[in-house]
Amino acid sequence: MRQSFSNRQITPSLFDRLTDREPRVKTDLPSTAWEQIKDFKDAVARDLTNLLNVRRSEHDIPEEFEETNRSIAAYGIHDFTASPVDAEQMRRFIEQSVRKFEPRLSRVVVHLAETAPHRLDFRISAFLHVEYHSEPVLFDASLPIHSRRFQVIEGR
Repeated sequence: MRQSFSNRQITPSLFDRLTDREPRVKTDLPSTAWEQIKDFKDAVARDLTNLLNVRRSEHDIPEEFEETNRSIAAYGIHDFTASPVDAEQMRRFIEQSVRKFEPRLSRVVVHLAETAPHRLDFRISAFLHVEYHSEPVLFDASLPIHSRRFQVIEGR
């Protein structure tokens, strides 16, 4: 018999299992299904922020090195500060990186959003896969020009 969503515990990522947000608390109280999904989405947003803030070499890895292209050597996005790139190219690079390095998301599409002065905004739409459950999600990625560091939050 299959357990209902509310009776099951979501297995967090390895990183989340190895870290403890409240180390002084000896045992964690069981979370509700809603809290677990919220924590899972927050973890994906955190990991997307990390992915988009890692800069990789501007030189592409040759296609014949398939394993290397799927490895940590290809993790991150191109360093846009070193070369002129337009917003559409950046959107494509972001979409490719998220598709390649975020296995909890599928059907990833990145859109250039309405942008404020001195900032680039992107909307990431995808399907979030949580063990036995899948649902559409939105994440908003913002890149202030002065800091050159992405901030990703769950979209609304």
